[in-house]
Amino acid sequence: MQYLILLLLLPPLLAGAAGAGATTTAARLRACAAIGEADRRLQCYDGVAAALAPPGPAQNDPTALPPSAATVQDSGPAADFGREHWQGERETDRITARVNAVSRDAAGKLVVGLDNGQVWRQLKAETVRIAIDDRVVIERGMLASFFFRVNDSSRKIKFTRVR
Repeated sequence: MQYLILLLLLPPLLAGAAGAGATTTAARLRACAAIGEADRRLQCYDGVAAALAPPGPAQNDPTALPPSAATVQDSGPAADFGREHWQGERETDRITARVNAVSRDAAGKLVVGLDNGQVWRQLKAETVRIAIDDRVVIERGMLASFFFRVNDSSRKIKFTRVR
């Protein structure tokens, strides 16, 4: 089975590659195929694939916000709000902020950037409308949970802090 996969992958790699790089890649693939131990052989193939992958950040980052989203770093109790499960501290039970970026992750849940530099992700797939410049109040719940209230609404939506 492993040789079948190698035979399927090797011709396109050899045909599409040019010059000494093709020879090097082909030689590395042949060396990987010769390894008897499955775990070591897989590590070898992963190394070849990593060498062929273009450099740069991952494109599927669910917390990525548009580059136009301006983030202002705040200081004081609001800057660490939602991070106490990271640091073991707690100074306030509620903060207010303005939304400066809204996007969706791969599961369709909202990822919200705030004017204080924080990024929050929706936990449950509930329908909620949040727009840029909306005022949100983030309240602490039980067991390290947090709830968003948008524009003084009485409806609470569960979120978790990402950054």
